[in-house]
Amino acid sequence: MFLPKLDKQLGQSKYVATDNYTIADISAYIFVFVAVNALKVDVFETNQNIKRWFDDVSSRPALQN
Repeated sequence: MFLPKLDKQLGQSKYVATDNYTIADISAYIFVFVAVNALKVDVFETNQNIKRWFDDVSSRPALQN
């Protein structure tokens, strides 16, 4: 239920809460990261807005290895 709502919200703004990166993005990113990488949930197949947002947030310097 969370993922469809998140995808809809990200269809209306660049980031989770607004068009600016906020702590809401950090929290949601952790949730999606764990779902994709640890739980192997196919989040992106049906949630294109989450995919766009996840790629954008993943490219931020703070998340680079």
